[in-house]
Amino acid sequence: MNRKNNRRTEVIVASHTHWDRAWYQPFQNLRSRLVHVVDELLEIFATRDDFQVFNFDGQVVVLEDYLAIRPEKRKEIERLVKTGRLKVGPWYVLADEFLAGGEALIRNLLIGHKVGNAFGGVSKVGYTPDSFGHVSQMPQILNGFGIDSFMFSRGLSTKAAKMGQVFRWFAPDGKSWGHAGWLPKGDGMPPLTHVVEDGRRKPLPWPEIRDFLEEHLAFLEKHRHPGVLLVFSGNDHAPAELTIGEMVKLANSHLKGYRFVHSSFDRYVELVKRKARRLSSHSGELRDGGPFGLLSGTQSSRMYLKQANEDCKSTLTKLAEPVCCLASLAGFPYPHAELEHAWKKLLKNHPHDDICGCSVDGVHRDMVTRFRNCIELSEQLAYRSLYWLSHVAEKPVTDGPRVIAGHGLPARKRYRFKHTFDIADPKPRTAVVDSTGKPQPAVPGIVRKQIVHDWDIRTGSFRNRTQWQQEMEWLGELPPCGYEQFVAAFGKNPATDISAKGGTIENSLVRVKMRDDGSVTITDKKTRLSVRGNIFEDNEDSGDGYDYSRLAKSPPTIRSTGMKGRVRSRLVGSLAAEVTCELKMKIPVSLTADHKARSGKIVPLRIRTTARLLPGERRVEFHTIVDNNARDHRLRVVFRSGVERAETVEVEGAFDVLKRPIDLPPKEETADWAQKPIPTKHQDGFVSVSDAKRGLTLINRGLPEYEARRDRGGVSLVLTLFRAFSHLAMDDHFERGSAAGPVVPTPDAQCQGTCVADYAVVLHKGNWEEACTWTDAHAFNSPAGTMEAFTDSPSGKLPRIASLLTIDNPAAVASAIKGPESGEGLAIRLWNISSKPISPTLTTMFRISSVSIVDMLEKPLRRLKHGERSVKLPGIRPKEIVTVLIRRRPLAPKVRSTDIMWPTCAGAFRTY
Repeated sequence: MNRKNNRRTEVIVASHTHWDRAWYQPFQNLRSRLVHVVDELLEIFATRDDFQVFNFDGQVVVLEDYLAIRPEKRKEIERLVKTGRLKVGPWYVLADEFLAGGEALIRNLLIGHKVGNAFGGVSKVGYTPDSFGHVSQMPQILNGFGIDSFMFSRGLSTKAAKMGQVFRWFAPDGKSWGHAGWLPKGDGMPPLTHVVEDGRRKPLPWPEIRDFLEEHLAFLEKHRHPGVLLVFSGNDHAPAELTIGEMVKLANSHLKGYRFVHSSFDRYVELVKRKARRLSSHSGELRDGGPFGLLSGTQSSRMYLKQANEDCKSTLTKLAEPVCCLASLAGFPYPHAELEHAWKKLLKNHPHDDICGCSVDGVHRDMVTRFRNCIELSEQLAYRSLYWLSHVAEKPVTDGPRVIAGHGLPARKRYRFKHTFDIADPKPRTAVVDSTGKPQPAVPGIVRKQIVHDWDIRTGSFRNRTQWQQEMEWLGELPPCGYEQFVAAFGKNPATDISAKGGTIENSLVRVKMRDDGSVTITDKKTRLSVRGNIFEDNEDSGDGYDYSRLAKSPPTIRSTGMKGRVRSRLVGSLAAEVTCELKMKIPVSLTADHKARSGKIVPLRIRTTARLLPGERRVEFHTIVDNNARDHRLRVVFRSGVERAETVEVEGAFDVLKRPIDLPPKEETADWAQKPIPTKHQDGFVSVSDAKRGLTLINRGLPEYEARRDRGGVSLVLTLFRAFSHLAMDDHFERGSAAGPVVPTPDAQCQGTCVADYAVVLHKGNWEEACTWTDAHAFNSPAGTMEAFTDSPSGKLPRIASLLTIDNPAAVASAIKGPESGEGLAIRLWNISSKPISPTLTTMFRISSVSIVDMLEKPLRRLKHGERSVKLPGIRPKEIVTVLIRRRPLAPKVRSTDIMWPTCAGAFRTY
């Protein structure tokens, strides 16, 4: 091939394998294959001098997976990584970015660097070849780890693809950016040097290799590039090509105008940065289905996985880590290794074929076990820390059986607690008081006499004992990121502003009226604004693990509107007002056998939906339980906002609140897309719509798929509760066309049995920012824990109630409050959720010795001046992420875990 001016374009030939830890086979099956691939790779390195480098897919977990079977190979792996011949990382796993979430992406890179550096170093390329779209803050996240490059395939529109193979990608903070390298052919290639016949590799003759390379390079040349091209040698789960060095030598001899080098992604990025000039720029998400399909229907596949993921993330970041920091103030060692182990369990569920719910059933059963392992360990660490705090915190002013409760939300919040107290006599306690003796709204239970066989913490032995027990439920307020103590006592319960009558519940701010069909009318008492919602909609789903699909002849939507259910309201003492509707929606049992229509057989879809109000709260919370005995369908819930003239909705994402259009782009703009745009999209904590008069924010807990839809009377916000489908992939997918994976039955994906959903709404004036609705969303998804105190004589080294950290500006959202990676103190990650610069003040309960702004690896960037217990941060730009490292002076001497007698009654600890 002749080139003008006789310039030779550099072509990096990158040997790699794209390794899905699990997908069309469960993890153990694919790990067995991984062992053979790596064994062969090590043999190639040992015997072929012309095999220069192998790129191991941007992740390091594969090394742990391999060495679990071949531990004797560690030294050999370390040597190859240190010499740069084996490229690993920077990620721990290749995660789906949207479903993993912002803080989890940072921990992914943090642990990836830690594990990779132990082998000899990580690649400094932001390699995410096959994720189903990319979050807007990825450039800033990568910059936090010293990475200014990004390689990807999915997410560009065909219009944006005209920017070429390399462009500048800016984060929403307006400052962070990186060289984005788009892969026009993706990361998967057929073998360059051989063909597979009858299960064996057969070498290809050079003329066939040459023809393929010329065709492939011609395709790449159609897309603007900076004078360097990248050719992959490898594919999904592919072994290294033995004779790739010989191919490179022949290509340099026969293909004029090009200079081929067998090298790494790092080398490609290095050349791009050196050669690139006048690059186009892009800002925002990469989530279009242009040259590659986006497969964003995975946001609702196997919804139970998304809910478990949210549970694990919030328990780790909003409970376990902050409470462990509190205990470390009193001398208890911060459990770095155990928390990292819990994070690894969670991160191993974040690859796109795992968390996206588009694998065989065995993959997702393994995930449930890992989620359970993560939550058990996280809760145990929080339970242990609260137990130690109960030994060192000053006693409440009121005597009696007590619990200590803690949380990590850096704002005051009231939680609905339930605990069974051990009491000294059969006289019922009538109240719950806080550490100052102030009564809390409470519901006393009856006293029961129990014969308990358990570990007696006071004597250090098992024994039978008679115990009086009383369950108490109460509404208790916790200080910002701190702990409080509650005592079962005698006295009167305080009155609150809640009421319940007929089908109506209300407090001083909001009134909620529920109809017989489970729908509600919510009225803001101050503004007189009202909305109608909680309307259930059911559609057929002929899709698969990758995408929802309607039928070619789609039957009408089945709605709960007008159905007759049973409505009951009740007061839970003075701590909550609830109204519940039990109804049956009659829906088809499944699709027909040919997947062309819904079945004529009808079954009841039993739904029990409860609306709840707490005293003084504007947020209306919903808890819905569905007994799903139907298949091949999608259930959603609708709230009609009454907003008529909005063009966009605003959606929480990873360290961002995004403005997305309500309407789909014109068909002529997407005619050449590999996958057409769909109305459902991803959210983190909330989606909001507003105009000059009114706004509605819909909050979810682990339900990441929404749709904003124009209905009669305005924009509706629609939340997916679950999808039920039959196959990993379908080859007759009406919406998408061809199969995106193997056509394998997945019975578990029908989500039979009980499905639970938690969501909430806030009705407000102005937009989400003016109404500060993110504070409701984050409070709704923040857990707390309680632990019974087993000592009557605590040391009093800490106050009876304490706040580890307060932040004076709610726009400074904390995504992490944790122990530093090294040394004593507190690592706090904040981001500015607002549209204006902020300078928040952080106040601690301990004396500060130093404060630094650090990068995401927690390496110092600059020191800050500070007061004895507070520090004012310099201006934080809108959407800027800042990590602050506060070193402290010790409050108490170190203790050893072996010096403490630990209780065995795990039931004493609960999360909410």
